[in-house]
Amino acid sequence: MITYHIAVYFQGRDYVLRVEKIKITRDIEEYKVSGKNRFIILQTDAPFIRSRALKYKSVSWKIVDGNPPQSGFLQGIIKAIELQ
Repeated sequence: MITYHIAVYFQGRDYVLRVEKIKITRDIEEYKVSGKNRFIILQTDAPFIRSRALKYKSVSWKIVDGNPPQSGFLQGIIKAIELQ
């Protein structure tokens, strides 16, 4: 299990979140993103896209568990994870 921290700037504040890669298969990756008192689990199909060399298809993300944050904050989390 890989653990690291990301910083997300949203509405004038910096948020430091803990990210754990909790599941890796040839088709999906799952990340648990947690703050002080909440967490969400995000799932992406990036391994599938990479294995098929589909460079023109964008990676999709979805929330598997937890309460979804505001849209702009969620986009900031996804962008920070993709940059890692």
